[in-house]
Amino acid sequence: MGTYWTSSTLQAFAASKRLWKQQTAVEMSMTFGGLGPWRSDMTPFADEGTIVGSKCGPAGDNWHEHILLNILQKGILYNGYNTNIDLFQDEQGDCFVGGLVACGIGPQITGVTPGQGNATLMARAKYWNDLYKTHGQATESTITALHYPDVFLVGLEGGTSLSPSYGLYAGMSNVGVALPATFQDNATVLAYKGDSADCINMTMAATAKKVTFFAANNLSLVLAGSFWSKAVTQTLTAVDGTQAKTTVTTGGVNLAMTLGEYVLFEAGGLQHELLVGTKGVRL
Repeated sequence: MGTYWTSSTLQAFAASKRLWKQQTAVEMSMTFGGLGPWRSDMTPFADEGTIVGSKCGPAGDNWHEHILLNILQKGILYNGYNTNIDLFQDEQGDCFVGGLVACGIGPQITGVTPGQGNATLMARAKYWNDLYKTHGQATESTITALHYPDVFLVGLEGGTSLSPSYGLYAGMSNVGVALPATFQDNATVLAYKGDSADCINMTMAATAKKVTFFAANNLSLVLAGSFWSKAVTQTLTAVDGTQAKTTVTTGGVNLAMTLGEYVLFEAGGLQHELLVGTKGVRL
């Protein structure tokens, strides 16, 4: 019986794949991972219900960090498996799902009965799903350890954004990391500060002319390097739409950001904008 069902399932998978019109990642929630006749493209990391403690603290960050480590080490894409929408009843929803999206891991929201969902919770889940759709996801070959094993730059692919996108997970801050030479100009970086880090501590080279950071949680950007050798104009746009412009001439920046904010840096004193999402409490 076991052999029959295994063979039949594999044949069904192969027949289905032949009908697909685009590249599609396949998750195996059963037994068909690894290098077999059918190798899955991704696999569930584990059941999020097993996380002990707040998903805003070390327990949740351990999850984010080890998903990236496993992808890097094993060469197979993992997903977050199962996030119940009730997690958005408090700050844990944004903490946990924000970290997933910044790591390039697509959230899988469950617990919604069609026609009966909580509109407020669904709107918050949609916020993160839309961000994921815009900037894309990690692949097996786009994760770089800027500091092993706790700071990662993740190339995001498949999103609708016309400019390059990256994720950044910083699990520590006592060592400064540098954006690699392969980092693309005019990119957006979805940044997430782990609970063990005080800030995102990074140097930026003058080869970049324009970089946007999105705050996937409340964080501070501590940025230095030759990018800052010339003045950078800063435009801050608050949640209510108000704007304030300043010029950064200090050779770097230490900027506190609130979840949902974007900050665009343009070298040479051109422009630096802070765009704001729909939710967040200023630090």
